[in-house]
Amino acid sequence: DERQPQHLTLELNGDVHRALHLFADSAESAPLTGGSGNVRYFGPGVHEAGEMNLASGQTIYIAGGAVVYGAIRGGSISGATVRGRGILSGAHIDRNGGGWKNLVHVHSGSNNVTVNGIILLDSPTWNLNIRNTSGMRVEDVKIIGARPNSDGIDIVGCSNATINRCFVRAWDDCLCVKTDNTGNTTNINFSGCTIWTDL
Repeated sequence: DERQPQHLTLELNGDVHRALHLFADSAESAPLTGGSGNVRYFGPGVHEAGEMNLASGQTIYIAGGAVVYGAIRGGSISGATVRGRGILSGAHIDRNGGGWKNLVHVHSGSNNVTVNGIILLDSPTWNLNIRNTSGMRVEDVKIIGARPNSDGIDIVGCSNATINRCFVRAWDDCLCVKTDNTGNTTNINFSGCTIWTDL
């Protein structure tokens, strides 16, 4: 049904490198209009956030119309959320310099973390790096990465992860399940995803 939310791509004259991606999302339930308490809010506009730590029970909200230059990391956390309709961009991260390289990295025994609705753009390496985590939910996330090794979503040594309705255009692996000597990986479910690798 053309009235349903869709991830669309328009290629003009067969030029895949200058394709137009149109992400027609569903209406957001309970959009936020500001931050307080455990909510870090990025409203419409451009933000230089740098490296952000995600804490247990915290929400990082990137509103539609917001472009946030930075990266998010959370280790040993529970019940945290990254959501919105805006863009988290790695365009200002030097691939060969210091600092974090993944746009979103959840790790070290974390559980029940959700990433929903945002666009991840131009990561220098993996966009979503999920390691040693249980109960991870990734829904309606859109990823576009063109740098070498810019994987889409990597699930490493995790259990009970659900990835739904995502669009991933990556230079390398789009959806990848690994162990990397971190232990077993069990019950990983992907559904309704569109994937496109440029390698």
